[in-house]
Amino acid sequence: MLINIIYFLNVLTILIYFKKNVEIMRYFIFTTIFLFLPFCVIFGQITTEEEPISFRTGIPDLQKNDNTHKVMPPIDMKTIEQEDIDDEANGIPPRFGFPHEVNLNLDNSGEWQVLPDGSKLWRLAISCPGALSINLAYDKFWVPEGAKFFVYSNDRRHSIGAITSVNNKGSKDDMKGFATGLLYGDQITLEYYVPNNVKEVGVISVALVVQGYRYINLTFGERIYGSSMSCNININCPLGQDYHNEKRAVAMILVGSSRVCTGSLINNTLNNNMPYLLTANHCLIPYSKDAESDTDLSNWSFYWHYESPDCSNSLPPTLSTSGATLKANNSDSDFALLLLTENPLGKAGVVPYYLGWDRTGNTVYGGYGIHHPAGDIKKISYANNISNYSSTLGWNNNPTTPANTHWKVIFDQGTTEGGSSGSPLLNFDGRVIGQLHGGDPGCAPITKYYGKFSVSWTGNNSSNVKRRLKDWIDPIGSNPTFYAGSLKSSITGNTLVCVGNSITFTLNNTPSINYTWTCSSNLTPGSVSGNSKTFSGNSTGSAWVQVNYGNSTIRKNLWVGVPVISYIDGPTYVSQGYYSYEAKYDDNSAPTTFKWTFNEVGVGSYVYNSPGPYVGFSFYNDGMYQIVTQATNSCGQGGTTVLGVRVNSRSSSGSNVYPNPVSDVLNIELEPPASSKTQITFDVRLLDVQGNLLRQTFTKGGTVEFNVSNLPDGVYFLHIYDGVSSTPEIKQIMVEH
Repeated sequence: MLINIIYFLNVLTILIYFKKNVEIMRYFIFTTIFLFLPFCVIFGQITTEEEPISFRTGIPDLQKNDNTHKVMPPIDMKTIEQEDIDDEANGIPPRFGFPHEVNLNLDNSGEWQVLPDGSKLWRLAISCPGALSINLAYDKFWVPEGAKFFVYSNDRRHSIGAITSVNNKGSKDDMKGFATGLLYGDQITLEYYVPNNVKEVGVISVALVVQGYRYINLTFGERIYGSSMSCNININCPLGQDYHNEKRAVAMILVGSSRVCTGSLINNTLNNNMPYLLTANHCLIPYSKDAESDTDLSNWSFYWHYESPDCSNSLPPTLSTSGATLKANNSDSDFALLLLTENPLGKAGVVPYYLGWDRTGNTVYGGYGIHHPAGDIKKISYANNISNYSSTLGWNNNPTTPANTHWKVIFDQGTTEGGSSGSPLLNFDGRVIGQLHGGDPGCAPITKYYGKFSVSWTGNNSSNVKRRLKDWIDPIGSNPTFYAGSLKSSITGNTLVCVGNSITFTLNNTPSINYTWTCSSNLTPGSVSGNSKTFSGNSTGSAWVQVNYGNSTIRKNLWVGVPVISYIDGPTYVSQGYYSYEAKYDDNSAPTTFKWTFNEVGVGSYVYNSPGPYVGFSFYNDGMYQIVTQATNSCGQGGTTVLGVRVNSRSSSGSNVYPNPVSDVLNIELEPPASSKTQITFDVRLLDVQGNLLRQTFTKGGTVEFNVSNLPDGVYFLHIYDGVSSTPEIKQIMVEH
């Protein structure tokens, strides 16, 4: 869901004048300012759900040039429309966007900037003139721990992020692809933040820029409904009122970042919330994916609870996960089984359900389908007539499917469309018996065909585990003919406990197999009562309790004791003026007040109690300062955390660097600062984006030459230390041969 966030930023503006060698301040004035910042975070992929770094620090907008602003070529809508007509005739999943093939990465595009605290920020703008939306697919993606990646719309109203190391699909030595979801409009910005204590830069390589030319109705007040036929019925209308669990299993799929299908989570005999998702084999065809040859679905996205909360077209949430691996598929019954990379259990706001199934193949006397037609919000269709189809079926996009591999379903209410492919057919016990292959166009009464779950179970008698379901869905080999569905298991209980106090946690939706409780070392296990267990806190710090069962775990994070400020975030080397600072802490420690102390070393200090972690301070004198904070929660007051700040407003040294971009020799003209009373020595260094030193020289001034003819094309940084300031002058250099 995209929500409007009112940022109550409780900023203390302190106007302080310290008179040198006087113990008390001459005067101070402070005021509390509430900044109401309208901003929208897309509750999409598993992210930290925060605003981009540049929004918070007042960094100027990205300067527009050929390197920082990439514009995609116009698309030929006449050709695209004809291709879409052909796709529909051939049963190919519908396309909503045109994929531009690109090669955009941290080295060859965008602009690097070094922030005052030494951290680095990379930004790149991408435009698709006339686009309704833009989304991206990455051929390589890896973010080191501590770094953050964002994508946001040009008007800064809509954002995805922060994407962190949690989202990595592989290791640095074995990188996988990635995908980010839809942002509406014709221009987006990519932003990558590397804190000064993170030495690895990471890899962000965009391979596809998908220019949306049809609305996928995922977002915002300007949503356009009605992309599916009017005879479709919203899942939360009276027809769907008895299926509140089953609907939670169904997801809309952005296939290969540019097409749409539907899939559903299904349970396995370990009952361990393994995120297996059943969909249609023909959804794989446009991208030549197959369990025997190419199983990487890292640029697929899955949208959960994408439905109107009632029978009207009200605004639903947008909750997504990214990436999957293809485990098995078979064209005979048109099934594909995916293992999701990001389990929706880990997505805030998602309550997934794992569908039960029936592999008997016995005749049923009715059922229903839940699906996303044409990428629209979740719908339901109802049938009283379901029968085995005993003849072969000819498909435009596949070989003819054998007899007795499909259900023939005549819907009495609702229908299905392109985009519904892969959606589940359920009997009235709420168990999957098949997934949608296709059928006649139009509204009820209408005939559709679903690949039979019973045939997919054996792969139509295939001996290959990559062509059948049973090896994945029945890992314990119990061979049941049907199996029940399951809600996710969860641990409930408070997230703060004081040292010496106890807290009770309860496991909900208990798995049917044995499980055990474990905990972090600063918790002491106590008594057990049914599904509940008591723990007591024994030392301050972050903590966790965990339930282990089968091959799965469920963990709940909490905090023990008084709050601890891990660090104060803000600039440490500044000129005179106003600067903002933020106390960083574990959210579970739940601080209620912050005590801030501002101390100009050797002069005096001021104490302020704030309800929030944000403060601002105006520095009027050069010199050394200390910013100290303590936080208090219901367990008491924590210890102090100190940040040292140096204020130096002297005139800086001057430098002139040319040419830039450079192909052979880089010239650096140096001039000492005007305030320098003695001759100084410059330390001039050239570094790559990983911070590796490539060139270095010491000089009294004048012109320095660096030969860069043997360096690869890309972004580099020039650091110039003038012997007066402890912070270098930093310039970005582009090497282009």
